[in-house]
Amino acid sequence: MVDPGAYVMWLSDGLDDEGAAKLTERLRRFDGLQVIVPDQATTPRLLLCRPPAEGRDLKVQALRPVADGPRKVAVQAADEQGRTVARIDLDFPATSTKGEARCRRRPSCATAWRGSTSRRRAARGSMVLLD
Repeated sequence: MVDPGAYVMWLSDGLDDEGAAKLTERLRRFDGLQVIVPDQATTPRLLLCRPPAEGRDLKVQALRPVADGPRKVAVQAADEQGRTVARIDLDFPATSTKGEARCRRRPSCATAWRGSTSRRRAARGSMVLLD
């Protein structure tokens, strides 16, 4: 059991999701709380979540730091050589930090999913490896 008089420092990734709200609620029970978030320049623009398999389909989910209007994001599946084997558009509703899309008939040769905020720009640092 942690002493309720403890001072807590939370190193946050800056992404607002269901887990962050629950954690904030629990941490506010302590006497002291300091939240450290990355500045805008270093906050990730897109964070892909590990996709759960749902039958033959694959549900792809991503998080963004702020709900700044509707947005469409290109997400690609790649094989072991890095070749694109599937591409889907993931939609973020205007007031949500979470976007979802469903990939029909999960590509069996896909070993990684990567996302990009633009179809013309290569994905930078937003990748999920599949095993």
